[in-house]
Amino acid sequence: MTGKLVVQTGVPMPKANRARPGVRRKYPLDVMAVDQFVFSPGGVSKLVSAYISRTTKDMPQKFSVRHCWAIQNDGKWKLVDQGTEGAVEGCGIWRIE
Repeated sequence: MTGKLVVQTGVPMPKANRARPGVRRKYPLDVMAVDQFVFSPGGVSKLVSAYISRTTKDMPQKFSVRHCWAIQNDGKWKLVDQGTEGAVEGCGIWRIE
């Protein structure tokens, strides 16, 4: 490298290197309908929220992430209050739009 940066005009920017629609992601965001929810046991809401924001940047859908507690029953998660016996801490992801 020469150590000197040159400012140029008219150089096309390459496309962002994000996952294409239909590509498996960490969370099933591309198949969620409005008002659907997924619980991530042990998930840290700030980290999950940052991931969701980054991966859905080019998607029209909107999501919301909240820190919560849940109990699994028959394969489904039910939200409960903190301190409930058997509750698992994590974060919930809701599709809001």
